Amino acid sequence: MISYNDIDIQNIIISAIWLFWATSNIGAGKPEDCGNYYAWGETAPKASYTWDNYFDTKNGGETFSIYRYVQSTKPTAVPTLRTMHDAAYSATGGEGRMPTMEEWNELFEKCSRSYTTINGSYCIKFKGPNGNVLYLPWNGAYDAGTLVGKGTQYCYWSSVLDRFTTSNKNALMFTSMSKSSQPKYYGAGVRAVKDISNQSRQRFIS
Repeated sequence: MISYNDIDIQNIIISAIWLFWATSNIGAGKPEDCGNYYAWGETAPKASYTWDNYFDTKNGGETFSIYRYVQSTKPTAVPTLRTMHDAAYSATGGEGRMPTMEEWNELFEKCSRSYTTINGSYCIKFKGPNGNVLYLPWNGAYDAGTLVGKGTQYCYWSSVLDRFTTSNKNALMFTSMSKSSQPKYYGAGVRAVKDISNQSRQRFIS
């Protein structure tokens, strides 16, 4: 069962984003565990991550048919994954979803950050204004069958396509550099968020 932390809840007066953050990665048993790795738009982990085995690939890596798994490709809209291709939505039975890049940025900018080790696992610790904490393990990412950067960098998918890359090959990832455009076939971590209902919002601001 996925548990959620109201780390950002005291930011609601100054923020348009109302979220609970899951306390651990999809597929992880504890906050410090890396959990599963997913290619962007896929809902199951696998042994190797390449363009050849990416679910929507042809012609040596050019992706196609993005209209069937991205909600909008209009120039004025943020092109995010449809729920059927959202690994967090799939893993939580529709309770959670993958964060947008804006939501990742809010976590990074509005929480204090420090580095720590939990049971031998390197993590970044986010502390919200309400004192709640969230841990992200330095999980690295898969390119082909090789896990790169575990223990030295964190790599987590957002739900947002990078529409400015050729053939829509990249999506936006939350990394040690805050934001990065990476090939969608990479295997990276997924952290779920849960939208706060209108009823819950009134409880927090009343």
